[in-house]
Parts: sequence; structure tokens; C-alpha cells
Amino acid sequence: MSEQQEEKQTKTPEEMTQMRKNLENYYKEQNAVLTAQKEYECLLADIEDARQRRVLSTMRIAQMLAPEPPAEDEPEGEMPEEPTPIKRTLKKEPNNG
Repeated sequence: MSEQQEEKQTKTPEEMTQMRKNLENYYKEQNAVLTAQKEYECLLADIEDARQRRVLSTMRIAQMLAPEPPAEDEPEGEMPEEPTPIKRTLKKEPNNG
């Protein structure tokens, strides 16, 4: 079994040249497919970008045209009333003297 492995591992220079040519041809064939796939993917990305911009602009227009929501607790421009402090006086002690 080790002889078969050694045979497979040792290649002649002609075999190596042929293998390189085969590999190069394979890559050239795949290049056309990959180029077409790249164009397809770029078109999909452009479509998604256009959709995003359209939705975003629609959202901005809707926000501009929407009425302002009413204030929740206090009317705008008025300050909240502060509680009036209770005025406390000290007890006067009778003079025993």
C-alpha cells in the first residue's frame, strides 16, 4: 500500500504541467460563471438599496405631514405650579423671671 501512495505522490514534470493547464482551464471556465453571478448580486444589492431609500423617504414624508401629538400632562409653555410653603412660627416661651 505504501508503494501506491508513493506512486501517486510522485509526478513527472509533464504530468505537473498538464495538471496546471487543466486547473487553469477550469478557472477560466468558472470565471465566466462567477462574473455573471457578481453582476446578478450587484443588481440585487442596487434593488434593495432603492427599496430602502423609497421606504425611508415615504416615512419622512409621513412624519412631516402627521399632526403633532398632544402633550401628555402639561400644556406647552406653562410652568408647573410650585406648592406654597407653609409658614411656621416658633412658640414664645413665657418669661419667668
